[in-house]
Amino acid sequence: MKFRQRFFLQGQCLAGNEEIVRRMHAEGHLIGNHTFHHVQLYESIRRGSEEEVVKTNNAIYEITGNIPSISVRRSGNGERGWTL
Repeated sequence: MKFRQRFFLQGQCLAGNEEIVRRMHAEGHLIGNHTFHHVQLYESIRRGSEEEVVKTNNAIYEITGNIPSISVRRSGNGERGWTL
């Protein structure tokens, strides 16, 4: 029996791990975006929150050919949620 998992990747951790990410993708696991530097996304866009997501999406795309359709976000009180 095969199980598919969700992996939320930080962009800063992708370099040097491309083969692992390719394998995750090839095996059908869901690859999500967990920002580039693990920032709090409730911060102002002026502080680069949007860039954190875009930069990671681009890095994952370069490896897999797909842009993640899901990302992890944290609210101001530290609670986690999903963004589709």
